[in-house]
Amino acid sequence: MTIGNNAVIGAGSVVNRDVPDGVVAAGNPCEVIRRITDEDRENTKFGIVRRRIMTEREKMLNGEWYDTSDPWLVSQRNIARDVSEQYNRTSENDANNI
Repeated sequence: MTIGNNAVIGAGSVVNRDVPDGVVAAGNPCEVIRRITDEDRENTKFGIVRRRIMTEREKMLNGEWYDTSDPWLVSQRNIARDVSEQYNRTSENDANNI
């Protein structure tokens, strides 16, 4: 069996046949998952994948874990609380006079 140049084999995979050049392969038995693209090569430098770091707000909007003490999120939460409190203090007569 031969593992091709620039092929990536998943951890714990059982390679029982040749793996071609420039692919990602994994499993038991090991199967080709996909070819490595130019975009993959562009986003990798010295074997380390460069990922764009998401802001806490982006994490929240994507449904991921985020830091609730992030200053921007705290300020937005405070603004929403203030508006809600002001709305709740407004009587029906005050609202009609606006």
